Amino acid sequence: MRDAIVKSKAKLGKLPKNEDFVNIFSKPNLNDKLNYIKDKFNLDFEDYDLRKIELEILKKFKSDISSFTKYLNGIDLSFYNSYVSKYEMNSLIDVIQSIFNGTINENYKFLKENPFSDIFKIKKDMNFSELVNSLEHTKYYRVLKPFELSSNLKRENIMFLITNNLIKAYYRDVISICAKYKLKESKYLYDYIGIEIDLFNLETIYRLLRFYDIEKNEVFNYMIEGGKYIGTKELLKLSSLSYDEFISEISNYTYFDIFISNNNFEFISIERNLNRYIIKLSKRYLSQSGSDILKIVSAINIIYISFENLRRALEMNVEMTDNEKHILLSEV
Repeated sequence: MRDAIVKSKAKLGKLPKNEDFVNIFSKPNLNDKLNYIKDKFNLDFEDYDLRKIELEILKKFKSDISSFTKYLNGIDLSFYNSYVSKYEMNSLIDVIQSIFNGTINENYKFLKENPFSDIFKIKKDMNFSELVNSLEHTKYYRVLKPFELSSNLKRENIMFLITNNLIKAYYRDVISICAKYKLKESKYLYDYIGIEIDLFNLETIYRLLRFYDIEKNEVFNYMIEGGKYIGTKELLKLSSLSYDEFISEISNYTYFDIFISNNNFEFISIERNLNRYIIKLSKRYLSQSGSDILKIVSAINIIYISFENLRRALEMNVEMTDNEKHILLSEV
């Protein structure tokens, strides 16, 4: 396990730094940006196509996180595999989104080559039922099967429901493994996962109230119990509020600053704030946690967000101001 911690810290030392993003921003065109990151971060690509670069970044990230498994065994390996399965889940969500948007053929090559979509039997012209049935022997089948009969729902609503249910199932699995650890170590794990659940619940309430037409009595159904600071009673209260009441109510919360945005990229800015909070949390547990496996997954979160920054930096429009560019990044 100590070897894995040393390896994780070594990988953190090689991540893009703020000066790297300043250098990327200063490049006059995409090719110059790509040449910079290719040389600086040892990415292997020949075709300067953004989707292909994104795949290379994902492949490098998967290679990085897969390299830790040889140092792990028993319950630590089970927890690790369960925790990092969120990246596989995210790739599944991308497939489902493409099916519902009618862009499965357009995105087929990217989805198929995504290193986290290995278990999915993606086909051109695939419909949702075909995808669900292809997952019959996986943990996703039971979550997705009920949605085959939900064709009467609006596309954006059913997508939100599916994503919510996948994330709920993910956290149930992670928490079930936390319970198998000895008391002292399980407390560290519960605390970290509990904060993630708090953030998920607050983000879900925020999105439902801000962007969806939903009855107040339905909001609580989207919540996950098990948060560190926000228990069931508090979730019930927050779920019953209007948007303005919700913002006012959480003004004294630890997490309040995450949901304040004073720019033109409201939701992206909030996502950025969430990532920054996770980075801060991960750095704290990386240096202070009494759980070795938590130190490793904390490093994984920092590595992933850093790679996401790299991807976003390449997508930014040259006409954006430096302030607008930094708004979209989660400082590591």
